[in-house]
Amino acid sequence: MNPSDHKPTKALAEFAAGLDPATLPSEVRQELGWLLLDHLRVCSIGARLPWSGWARGYVGVVGKAGASHVLYSADTLNRSTRPF
Repeated sequence: MNPSDHKPTKALAEFAAGLDPATLPSEVRQELGWLLLDHLRVCSIGARLPWSGWARGYVGVVGKAGASHVLYSADTLNRSTRPF
């Protein structure tokens, strides 16, 4: 296999884009709901931690205003204007 043929991110994106939630078993849909809720809980706690303030400040320097909403923030950002 050629390393350039190995594109797991593209394969995962194609899988996710083609996934129809209605075809998932009800137990899986319920578990996904709990996982999303857990994710939002963790994000809400993490948003208040000191290093999150540092990260928001850094993104404010390298990012620019845009249409993408930031979880637990009034900020909206676009893609980075500088490479990381």
